[in-house]
Amino acid sequence: MSDSQLPTNSTREKYQPIIVGRSEELAQLWELVLKGRHVLVTGAPGIGKTILLDVLYEGLSARPDVHIFRVGDSRQFKASLVELAEQMHARGVYRHPKFSESVLRTMTWDKLAPKVRALTVKVLAESLVVSLAGRNAILIWDQFDKATPTEVSWLHQFLNTATLLVATSDPSNFKLKVILDRIPARVELEELTESESYELMDRCFEVAPFAVSDLDWYKREIWRKTQGNPRAIKDLLADHSLEKYIDSRFIRSIQSDQGVQYFPISWIVVIGTLLFSIHRYVGRGLGDRDAYIIGAAGMVIFLFLTIVVRKGNKAP
Repeated sequence: MSDSQLPTNSTREKYQPIIVGRSEELAQLWELVLKGRHVLVTGAPGIGKTILLDVLYEGLSARPDVHIFRVGDSRQFKASLVELAEQMHARGVYRHPKFSESVLRTMTWDKLAPKVRALTVKVLAESLVVSLAGRNAILIWDQFDKATPTEVSWLHQFLNTATLLVATSDPSNFKLKVILDRIPARVELEELTESESYELMDRCFEVAPFAVSDLDWYKREIWRKTQGNPRAIKDLLADHSLEKYIDSRFIRSIQSDQGVQYFPISWIVVIGTLLFSIHRYVGRGLGDRDAYIIGAAGMVIFLFLTIVVRKGNKAP
């Protein structure tokens, strides 16, 4: 199969914007930020923080009374500041320290960008703080757990001039404690319920379907495998979309992988069988009839359990 025929990347991109079961959290975020409350969004990796912020950003961007900006990745602070400057310039609110407002209005971003990048981090950050002052501005900062100490120190200034909406997978990170303590409002995203997970799978199948012999069975195994993590569900579906046909044997292999988590006593059963086997032969060697019988009975029981457990791990 040629690279052009492989659907992995395109399928992942199609699945990415699909969101299910977050209406309550979205409404809560919407209400809090419009009230000017700083908000911390938390949840495990892959739980859907970024896509929820995407939906909020798109919705609030349509409002003329709100200036909303976002940073997608905070690993490079200077790049994040330049990204913010570009967004502010597009909305006509950026104030460069060396140009008047009238001059800035005539400049395209391509012309202004080199002059913005030439600023030091300190001067650039100060210009952004000044640009936000006195405006009804909302600043979304995703993947905040990757923030640098310099970034954290400057975000204190942004907290004083804009409504800050921060997302992190690690709210207990001591490096972020000082600034996160200034954000009392918290919205925590939980794993999807089983029914919500099935709904997400159905939405994904509508966007990029693929053939499955027993769809209900397949969906149950995906649920068991992912336990309601949206990104894990989308990743598995995207990977499986490469298969020509998902048959019962393929589904059993998914169940087998997950079965270890549901039947973790396999090795304990095997060891128990071995110990009773030793007990049986020791009893036989010593001529202890009771020990011999106990060892034999225990060995038979544990052998039976071994078969049951292993079948539970491998078979539907």
